[in-house]
Amino acid sequence: MKHIVIAPFDGDLGAILDGIKEFTTEKIVLTQPKRCFGF
Repeated sequence: MKHIVIAPFDGDLGAILDGIKEFTTEKIVLTQPKRCFGF
């Protein structure tokens, strides 16, 4: 599965994810210092 990596990110995480989900159903990986969120 292709990963979409966004690093770093700002703003409201929920709003960002909602926006991304409008464009893709691929696995989304959000990276922050010392953290990785997979959705």
